[in-house]
Parts: sequence; C-alpha cells; structure tokens
Amino acid sequence: MKNSILYTLAAAALSACQLGHDDVKLDEQINTLATSEIPSKSQVFIDTYFTGEVVTDFFEVTDEKGNLTYEAFMSNNTNLVFDDHSDLFGFGNINSRMEMEDEQHDGMSGDHMNMSGSGMNGGMNGSGMIGGQNGNMMGDGTHSYRGHDEVSPEEIDPSELPAAITDYITATYPDLEILMAFAVVWSEDLVEFHVLVEQVGGLLFDQEGNFIDMIMRGNGHCESFEELVIDELPETILEYVTTNYPDDEILRARLGTHDETEEIHVMLRDAGILIFDTEGNFNELLERMPHHG
Repeated sequence: MKNSILYTLAAAALSACQLGHDDVKLDEQINTLATSEIPSKSQVFIDTYFTGEVVTDFFEVTDEKGNLTYEAFMSNNTNLVFDDHSDLFGFGNINSRMEMEDEQHDGMSGDHMNMSGSGMNGGMNGSGMIGGQNGNMMGDGTHSYRGHDEVSPEEIDPSELPAAITDYITATYPDLEILMAFAVVWSEDLVEFHVLVEQVGGLLFDQEGNFIDMIMRGNGHCESFEELVIDELPETILEYVTTNYPDDEILRARLGTHDETEEIHVMLRDAGILIFDTEGNFNELLERMPHHG
C-alpha cells in the first residue's frame, strides 16, 4: 500500500524514496533533507520517546510568513513537527504543512468523519488526493485548520485532558508519557482531542473522552502494532540477528499489521528495523541512516 503525500502549491515531483513514495510533490518552500540531517535535539527527542523508530522522510519547511519548521515522518506512521529551535511543535496534521489525501473534514460529527476511509488516518485507507494547505497554527496562528479559518487547535497541558482520556491512556499504555495534547474546538458541541503518547504516536478522542482512532500519517510499515517481549521472539529471528548483526542491540520488538498481513518488527540500535513474517523469515530492512545533524 502506498500513500500519496501532497504538499502545498506543489511544483515538482520527488523521486521515490526508500519506502516507495511515488506521487510526492514539493512546494518551493519545502526542502527534502536527508534523514541524517535531523537536528541533534530533535533526533535525541525521537530516540528517547520513540525508541528504535526509523525516520523515513524529513523536511524543512518555510511558510509564506518566514516561519521555519522541520517535519519527520517515522516508520510507525507518526509524523512529528519541530520548530526552528528543534523543539516539538506539533504532530499529525496539527502545525504540519504537509497535506495528505482525504484529510480535510469538519470534525467528528455525522458524515464528517469516516475513520475507516479517510479522516485522521491521513488517507492510509482512502484513495482521494487533495492539494492546498493543511491545517496549521504557525507563527501568528492565521493559517486555516483543515481548510477552516475559524478553527485553531489549542495546545493544552495533559492535566487538562478529560479524565476519561487519561484513564484510557493509563490503562492501555501503562508507564508511557503523554508528550503533547491539543484541543480542537469545531463548535460549542463539537470538540476533539489529539494526544501524543511516547512510543505509540497520536491518539484521537472525542469531547467525552472516547477513543476514536490512531492518528497515522505517512508511508510507514506499521499500521497497528503490539509490543513483543524480546526474549520471547522466535528462535529463528534471534539467530538471524545474532548471525548478521553480532555487534548490534535489539531495542524493541513488535507485531505489526501491514496490508492486512502480520509482520514482526525487530528494532536494532544501529542497523534499523528488521521485518520478518510470523514464521521468522526475514523480509526486509528499514535502514537507519547515520546521524550528522
């Protein structure tokens, strides 16, 4: 499955990258950078809170007002936005200048959001393609959000989230930290909460605190996953790693679903992510590029 990521005022096609982008276009204010050029502060954040993930695409964005941001798309279908000081600034489509197919909608009401076909999965399952600007709150906050000038996501402290949300996260992802949270107010009766959780990615909740879906954007391999105990991996996988990467270290392992097929992802410190089938047969390597930022 290959997504098409569209960028504002697209001007030129980008050649396919390591995960198979084939319809990527760039705005004249968007520069594609090597993943090895991620600023050190941002890379440390990723390594700390998304251990073992591989950054598959990295962009430097200067908007029409001169605001500079960086955006990293990762192997777990999570994208992170960093400001010009390399601090976390947003995630998903909040403060992102990247627009993806089937992403504009009017909140979680009626027919406005169909989570299985469009909406917050950023076109992971959709087929439509749209241009124009993605929703953002950059600089003076004048950018529209998903095409709506009147809507402006507001960053909130995790302690301000509804109790139902924090209870869900505590129960589902014990010991994991909430990294950032936003409230998006569409109307007095329609609010959605976007919550970024370490190792997991973005989660979408309604105003009552009910979990709606994962916020997934990009062309990563992992559409859904569960953590695996390293010592309980199939012996064939452990032997493969020992034989082929004797000096590397397994950071994490997970069972992921890609194109409705289960895969085992073994995340190595240096090499990247090894992908195996559930029988333990090696399929491919998502290479981790040496960092020079």
